[in-house]
Amino acid sequence: MNLRDDTLWKAELLAMGAVAREAARSLRETTSASKTVALMAAASALRANANAILAANATDIDAARTNSLGAAMLDRLSLNPQRIEA
Repeated sequence: MNLRDDTLWKAELLAMGAVAREAARSLRETTSASKTVALMAAASALRANANAILAANATDIDAARTNSLGAAMLDRLSLNPQRIEA
């Protein structure tokens, strides 16, 4: 990694931190009912797209195995219908 890459990496992390702080502020000000609606919508979208998510995950797992990722990490990364439903 060179100095330019390091500077860009740090700038990207700082920008992500700023976005996260703003998101945290918004969440603090959001009602519980609104948060519940958002979580239910996210769960519904996950279920509706489960097949595509599982297919993409299988590709990611294959790449992780090719790159000799450890068994514990592979387990953490692996999805199945039960994990999506949980």
